[in-house]
Amino acid sequence: EVFSKSEIRKFVKSFRRFGPAAKRLKEIGRDAGMSASVAELEALLDIMHTKCSEAEAYATNIDGTQKKNTTILLEDVLFSTNQIAQREALLNNLEHIPEKPKRPNSVR
Repeated sequence: EVFSKSEIRKFVKSFRRFGPAAKRLKEIGRDAGMSASVAELEALLDIMHTKCSEAEAYATNIDGTQKKNTTILLEDVLFSTNQIAQREALLNNLEHIPEKPKRPNSVR
């Protein structure tokens, strides 16, 4: 399925709000108002990751430093690869936060 500019824009916006994206594609698609299947959303996520990686590799200077801001164009939708990478790293870390242990019921 080919996604519209609006759908891609909404997908990227929703992607930034959810934790581990690969595990929550159904929720991301629902939040973006997309009726695409999980397989189609996986394909879109894969394209987005590939384009981000290519852009960041292209933006790496000879001395190995990264340019401050790299943007890519995906179906005429422009977005920052740095924002995507930073948000994904931040939200993926949330998956590893242990739950607060439950206190036993105290007698009152």
